[in-house]
Amino acid sequence: MTIKKFSSDLGVKLYPKQLSILNNFYKDGIRELVAVLGRRSGKDTLSAIIVLKELDYLLSLSDPYKFYGIARGNPIFLQCVCASVDQARILMTEIQCLAEKTEWGKREGLTNHNGTIPGTLDFIPGVNWQDGVITVSCNGCRSEGLLGRRIFCLLLNEVASFQVEQSRIYSSLTPATADFRNPDTKKLESKIISISSPRGKGDMLHNLFSTADDHPTRYAVQYPTWEINPMMTEEHLRQEFKFMSDQEFATEFGAEFFHISENKTVSLRLPSTLLEEVKQLARERAYKEQKDISHADIVREAVELYLPFHRFNRTGN
Repeated sequence: MTIKKFSSDLGVKLYPKQLSILNNFYKDGIRELVAVLGRRSGKDTLSAIIVLKELDYLLSLSDPYKFYGIARGNPIFLQCVCASVDQARILMTEIQCLAEKTEWGKREGLTNHNGTIPGTLDFIPGVNWQDGVITVSCNGCRSEGLLGRRIFCLLLNEVASFQVEQSRIYSSLTPATADFRNPDTKKLESKIISISSPRGKGDMLHNLFSTADDHPTRYAVQYPTWEINPMMTEEHLRQEFKFMSDQEFATEFGAEFFHISENKTVSLRLPSTLLEEVKQLARERAYKEQKDISHADIVREAVELYLPFHRFNRTGN
């Protein structure tokens, strides 16, 4: 079944670029996807479709354990790792809602339960092959117990925002995908997906993307929001997020990597009431001058407004 037909059966109408990404990912010989996409690009929907497509393939095998020659007793995982537990719950909800529209979802029924790891949600299709079971699991990146799982599909959702070392998650979990080699073609059929808005140059997502040409089985794409989602034009987004700096907008919606050194912060120690007052003055100035301004810029504006005031009170002039 084509990915377009599969998505259509789920009731999802993909945007042209979304369909192009999936079509290229599911070409023969590709098993890893690195998708650098702007916010509001439908990353959760793409993630859910990929996970369910892989689950659908496993369920099409009469006995995946026997087919891949792996020991029974431990689940075959389709493992999603998200930046937070809340994001994991959101993704799991979307996966389950779409899964219920599939033929096997209607036929077998799904069991949604709290896992043994705090903050995780699993659903297990009611399919057993002599003590074998498939588990789709969504976890936060800080969850314990991810190691030791046999993973057919590893999806790292918003990996650039992980509050742990990204490369450690990647290097620790990707070896768990090595058990699923097709007995006829001898090729690995497991999948690895890193899908995220970007952050700094030199982080793991940037390294995976920039070295894709050196890995024939890796497919990498980079698209701003408005190229993926035609409902979100660049002009509309710039108007809606007028207080973002050019760099923030280029990163969040333009899907552009920035140099870590460019991510400067401003530290300002002021009484909370005075800080809020000068921030409000800065916002009013930005709005009056129709400037794109970030939170850091607002603080800088606050500094400009506060320092003359502070000097005046100290000198009495």
